[in-house]
Amino acid sequence: MKSATFELAHFLNRKLFTAGRIGPAGIAVLPNSDLIIGLYSEGTLVRATIDKEGDKPAFSQLNLQRRLENSDGLYPLPNGRLLVSEVAPISGSGRLSIIDLLARPYPVTTIVNDLASPLNLTFKKQ
Repeated sequence: MKSATFELAHFLNRKLFTAGRIGPAGIAVLPNSDLIIGLYSEGTLVRATIDKEGDKPAFSQLNLQRRLENSDGLYPLPNGRLLVSEVAPISGSGRLSIIDLLARPYPVTTIVNDLASPLNLTFKKQ
């Protein structure tokens, strides 16, 4: 990527990121340097792919099998999957889910239910 300012300008000018309520929340860097960005209120994920020169990001919305309920934390796993924390303030049932980024459409599998406000998602490699 050329510079943080350049990338931020691209990011802010994309119509995809102008959610009606709360916008982007949660970001993950994949091994190939693509970014996955959660759109909190929209319940969707967006992939940002940077070209070889690092100056023309392309954004695409992921076709998830179900909407996410307020994704907040994202963490890429080495097996091509993505851990997602879903805050779920409306249903009150926060979740930890896995999305298989190698399958189409992208399956969303809940692995833990009934979490109280699972904000952010940070893991430390041991």
